Amino acid sequence: MQLPAPDPATWYAAPGPFVTCWLPALAANEDPAHRLRLEWRHAQAELVDPPEAALAAINGLLASERAHQDTSSLMVFADAEGGLAGLHLAAQPDTGHGWVDALPRLGPALMARQHVVPHIVVVADRAGADIEVVDHDEAAEEHLDGDTTHLHRSHPGGWSQRRYQQRAENTWERNAKGVAEEVDALREQVGARLVVVAGDPRAVGFLIDHASDRLAAVLHHVEGAGRSDRDPFAEVSPEVHRLEETLVVGDLEAVLDRFVAGTANGGVADGPERTLALLGQGRVADVLVHDDPTDERRAWFAPDARQAATDPDTLTALGLTPVEGRLVDVTLWAAHTTGAHIHMLPAAISNGPSGGIGGLLRG
Repeated sequence: MQLPAPDPATWYAAPGPFVTCWLPALAANEDPAHRLRLEWRHAQAELVDPPEAALAAINGLLASERAHQDTSSLMVFADAEGGLAGLHLAAQPDTGHGWVDALPRLGPALMARQHVVPHIVVVADRAGADIEVVDHDEAAEEHLDGDTTHLHRSHPGGWSQRRYQQRAENTWERNAKGVAEEVDALREQVGARLVVVAGDPRAVGFLIDHASDRLAAVLHHVEGAGRSDRDPFAEVSPEVHRLEETLVVGDLEAVLDRFVAGTANGGVADGPERTLALLGQGRVADVLVHDDPTDERRAWFAPDARQAATDPDTLTALGLTPVEGRLVDVTLWAAHTTGAHIHMLPAAISNGPSGGIGGLLRG
């Protein structure tokens, strides 16, 4: 069972109301079926008037033995017609929780997506490379092998030794050049911000030599791994995650610096009321949101008009019919529908926006 991750474009257009449930991970010594039933029972007790089709879809999902992973909590989204999406999260709730609302709780999904930096991992040898490509939505592997005619250095002795050695070197370099060209094409295709290269030192050296300027700018050489390994990417995975997190933290620091600078010149929307108002005017380029699962503040939105407000009268005065939803979810909906870039904040930090919601205005 592979649940699709909730894509905002799909889920904001899906029929509501929506059921969102969050179930903790299983301990290794627990009976999965029993624990899932118990946690789902806790979550169901919190649901108010859930759509029957949504409940049936979640029940069917949880009957699957593969619905849960031992180390990750499970968040499931279901619409009024039984459409399903989900994701596994490292964070853990205290017990099973469930919500019914006009909008799905997509904050955790957007946060998880934010921590996936499109990247490529290359494990090279003198014949070619194993390549893993990861973007926000999927991961794929490619195995590239070049000319294997003269891969190994020969030792015939005498006057011919240097000629055989040079032919091998030329083949290695030719293969590495082909790998560099393929990786560069993949980098452009998926918008990779990080390329990690490991493997045979000679092959890696040739690959680096033939990297384009754009590839070289995002390329990191790490020690370890080889194509003969059962999983050539496992050994470098911790370093890849470390480099990803460095980029994520850097992105967050940059947007917060811009927010702080913008408070001095009126270039920001600070707080929920002003952020929603300016989103409706199309003036917000970037939205900053902290999603606390216990935050139950409410707001209102007009689905067909791309308008939202912290009170229903603002929308009624515009001749619109307001729909009530959770404030954080309404803000994320408004950001998505007006084309603003969303930045999920990990906490309500001191240099962040008031009330955990703010925005950077368009220039």
